[in-house]
Amino acid sequence: MASMRGIAIVFLLLLSIDAFYIYEPSHQPVEQISAPTVGDLILEGFTFNGPNSAQNPLVTSPKFTIKKRAVPRRSVLHEPNFNPFRQQERGTRVKRTNNYPIATGSTPSQTQSAAIDEDLLDFSYFSAVQFGSSGETLYMLLDTGSSDTWVMGSDCKSTACGTHNTFGDANSKTLKISETPFSETYGTGNVSGVVVSDTVEVAGMKIPLTFGSGSEVSDHFDNYPMDGILALGRPGPSNFGGPTFLQALGNAKLLPANIFGVNLQRHADGTTDGEVNFGTADTSKFQGQLTYVDTANDQLWEIPIDDVLVGGVACKITGNTAIIDTGTSQLFMPPSQAKQLFAQIPGSVQADSETFYIPCDTTISIQMVFAKVPFGISPEDYIGSPVAGGNLCESTIFGVQVEGPAQFLLGDVFLKNVYSVFDSDKSRIGKHRLLRVII
Repeated sequence: MASMRGIAIVFLLLLSIDAFYIYEPSHQPVEQISAPTVGDLILEGFTFNGPNSAQNPLVTSPKFTIKKRAVPRRSVLHEPNFNPFRQQERGTRVKRTNNYPIATGSTPSQTQSAAIDEDLLDFSYFSAVQFGSSGETLYMLLDTGSSDTWVMGSDCKSTACGTHNTFGDANSKTLKISETPFSETYGTGNVSGVVVSDTVEVAGMKIPLTFGSGSEVSDHFDNYPMDGILALGRPGPSNFGGPTFLQALGNAKLLPANIFGVNLQRHADGTTDGEVNFGTADTSKFQGQLTYVDTANDQLWEIPIDDVLVGGVACKITGNTAIIDTGTSQLFMPPSQAKQLFAQIPGSVQADSETFYIPCDTTISIQMVFAKVPFGISPEDYIGSPVAGGNLCESTIFGVQVEGPAQFLLGDVFLKNVYSVFDSDKSRIGKHRLLRVII
């Protein structure tokens, strides 16, 4: 297959502007309910080395690098009359055998594309993927921050597996089960099992794939609809001993180019246009020529970020890179630079070393600058849940050191505002100004 070393990200302006990274701030916003601790879910990819790492301990194994994700604080779950089964919710409602309500994306008009569904909260985005000879459908979290795909196995007796769709030899005559163990450890959860191989079908394309079958799954996965993780991260040495999903797809030579585009819908807008496009970008999502930026390395979907603008004024935050991660709900940036950003927002208050409060009614623009082009984040996305004592809300932008001291982690808080194209052939990221903005 062609070298899977590049990334092209196209940023599209959504019609309206308005994030799954597991990270728990020390305080608790007002009216927060005890739902989704899959914010506790940590997905493979990143470790925390910041000053608060002792408060957020991560257990890592020699084989796997762990990513910690945070639960977004702003969601419909915090609405006083929220009922996940209300029929008036926008989008096609699907009640699966495990009774998880989801909003399905519309069928894409472009070939080699798949609809992206979500959990009604904008916490997690996933697609229906078929496994094995019987085409067993599982909902797989789309994660550009990890390279190892796994599913919940049919031999799993964990609580989470009991509420999800699972996959095993009863579902496929072609499933090959090895004796090779795998284990992924998260900040507050884990999955372990054995390495297996079978066919996987995504967007009408069927390929052979080696992946993990989880026999023990943390209860934290009980909070979200996905039955596993479809890893869309940069190809590297697979922990499973075989090609990653992107490598396997490239080896099959089914695509005109080794790229994929992602559009994440915002449920509050009532849009159902979430989709992942393989082989070619969906040009209906943007207009004009793309501006390309070479990736910073060949391990991550990571690109240089020029600066951050607040209210059109440069924060002079330079020398950084940004990891683009569909599996992370929030936005994380180095703590000292987060202070610089929020210092430009009138009325902001630093709640602790990682968390900031901002006026709930602020409309100030926040933009990430790539290749001298600014891309905005809607207030709908960077303003979180209200906190006690006034008109302040928690921001969904956190001051957390992810890996290096100069790395941003841009999750769905940012990505809902853009169309992204990941180009593996040319090791670059292409961006385009958003098509639709209300700020």
